[in-house]
Amino acid sequence: MKETDSSKILRQVRLYYAFCTIKDKPITPKKAMLEAYIKSHRTFERDLIDLRDAGVVNAVYDRHKKGLVFYRCEFDESVTGARRSRLKHLNRLCTVMVGLPQYGMEEYYEILEYPEDYIRNGEPYQFPDIIAQYEALFPDASIRTRQRDFQILNRVGKYACLHNEFMEEPDFEIKYDKKFKAYIFFIYQTNSYNEARYIFEVKMIDG
Repeated sequence: MKETDSSKILRQVRLYYAFCTIKDKPITPKKAMLEAYIKSHRTFERDLIDLRDAGVVNAVYDRHKKGLVFYRCEFDESVTGARRSRLKHLNRLCTVMVGLPQYGMEEYYEILEYPEDYIRNGEPYQFPDIIAQYEALFPDASIRTRQRDFQILNRVGKYACLHNEFMEEPDFEIKYDKKFKAYIFFIYQTNSYNEARYIFEVKMIDG
């Protein structure tokens, strides 16, 4: 069965999510593949190439460190046609995933239950406007593009649930909160107060 661009980009963003969130170091290819539910090493290698060419991260195996080393990289401007469009989309999704502020549930309920502790300049706490932040990152993107990107990221958040019968809760989710009248980027797979704000991090070095 031929792979669709949709399934490919979900897997590749999930792989980048794995790079960001695996705590046990070094991150080996096997460990990354397990976290991203990638069965074929050839598929894994192709995904690394796409992440590199998209300007997201250049992940290279280091035999001395016995794991992956992450280098900063730029978008490959020589890419043309349909692949260029897909890599631009991959870049945008990964940028949004790590660029928007995230909240763990413990912090959210803390703000909900003790609003007086979060009053600033006489005003109740306001969650960051992630729509405005998205538009600042990608000012040329349409409203429909932003909506689709949020939908795709939510599918990435549920990726493990689709591949692991024991996973019932998504890793993360962007959803509208009626109480605060704002879209909030929730991180579910953390219990540490404020940890969610920094969970998406790949320590990269200059290439």
